Amino acid sequence: MRTDLTQLQHQGRQARQRGDSLVDNPMLAADAMPAMTGQDLAEWQAAIEAWEAGYRQAANS
Repeated sequence: MRTDLTQLQHQGRQARQRGDSLVDNPMLAADAMPAMTGQDLAEWQAAIEAWEAGYRQAANS
């Protein structure tokens, strides 16, 4: 299953608007780690970066 990066960016923007912290990225949760999900490491990293990109975009707007 491929993570929808656009959706993760949107979630990152929403998190910033709610006042969440950058460390609240759901991809950093223990149950979202590749060892738990079986997700490819590169795909997981891309998902982290997509969420953070959305978060940073909201911070700059």
